[in-house]
Amino acid sequence: MAFTIGTSQSRLFIGYANKVRPEHITTIAQTGGTVEAGSNISNLKYEDVSRRLRLTSVASTCLITITFSSAQTFTCFGIQGHDMKTAAYTGSLQFLSGSYQTIDTWSPSSDADTLFRFPSQQATSWRVGLIGTGPVQVSNLFFGTVYEPPVNVVQRGYSTRYEAPVTFENRLGSAQIVTQRAGRLRRVSNLVFEMAPSAMRSSILQAVLEAYATPQTPKRLLGIVPPNQVKQVLPITEHFFGYPINWDERLFIGDFADLLVSLEGA
Repeated sequence: MAFTIGTSQSRLFIGYANKVRPEHITTIAQTGGTVEAGSNISNLKYEDVSRRLRLTSVASTCLITITFSSAQTFTCFGIQGHDMKTAAYTGSLQFLSGSYQTIDTWSPSSDADTLFRFPSQQATSWRVGLIGTGPVQVSNLFFGTVYEPPVNVVQRGYSTRYEAPVTFENRLGSAQIVTQRAGRLRRVSNLVFEMAPSAMRSSILQAVLEAYATPQTPKRLLGIVPPNQVKQVLPITEHFFGYPINWDERLFIGDFADLLVSLEGA
């Protein structure tokens, strides 16, 4: 078994239904590394990049083991907010079936976000290996399901904007002063699928609605790997994780319509 995603990926895919959440996890544990003061392995349960697992040192391999409350079937794995490339680490992914079986290993690119797909596999316990020495950090782990639309976004249909918190101050006798406030840069990406058939729109919206925040449910991550023909307009990294904030269907012609999905970067 091996990952089935590379730089020649020609079809966009969406990773959704991430199960790395407190309500799905029985235990999450880390061995083989020294955790920095103030950090904690439990930080990885919350889909929140502001919570991190920071290791000050690793002898050779740090193993992160997640045991879910029941057997889970996954087709994608992601790791977010890591510095494995800078720290000269490689990674591995395993599942428990009698003994731990390796799905694949990888050498990270400079991207802080990485999403892989693999043939469907079911297990209760999964293990991520961080192979190297020295300080390293990880923000999120993502175990979910893949949807691959039959139609890609068009090149002009993928756009990103950045929003910084600012203060506007009007002073008597002078021009308006605009000052950037301290705060996190907000990143919003839009994906436009032109003339998408209804079945495809329904599958995409199923992933979006599963992740959309409501008063009863928290917001959830989606992972995006665009096709290689549009990766030059990606937001900073080749792979992207974000929270759905808006969607819209328009220009209906029979069974077809345009679909816009907006994600706020995590």
